[in-house]
Amino acid sequence: MATARLIINRRIVDSVPASTTKVVDMVPEGSVYSVEYHINMRKPDNTFSKTIKVLVDTDDTNVQDTVWARMGQLDVLVNIQKDSGYIKLQLQNNEAFDVDVRVIRQLT
Repeated sequence: MATARLIINRRIVDSVPASTTKVVDMVPEGSVYSVEYHINMRKPDNTFSKTIKVLVDTDDTNVQDTVWARMGQLDVLVNIQKDSGYIKLQLQNNEAFDVDVRVIRQLT
């Protein structure tokens, strides 16, 4: 018999100020098997935009990716790590401007 997968969705809208690092989401580690993030980042005037998908298995410890926009580089580091019993989505904005962030999170 197949086991049903529980999927919990959450939408997050946030902004990461220029030259800062911010934790955008936290999930208790023992409560999930995997986390899937769809992360859309854009410059407030919409001249840069990029969407990425990141899958996190509870056996992994760190996932890092550099994000590139269609019209040039968007210098934002995506860091997903386990810390103090939580899986944390952290964004490091290395740009001189704020970056608007929209995240869809799915837990299974």
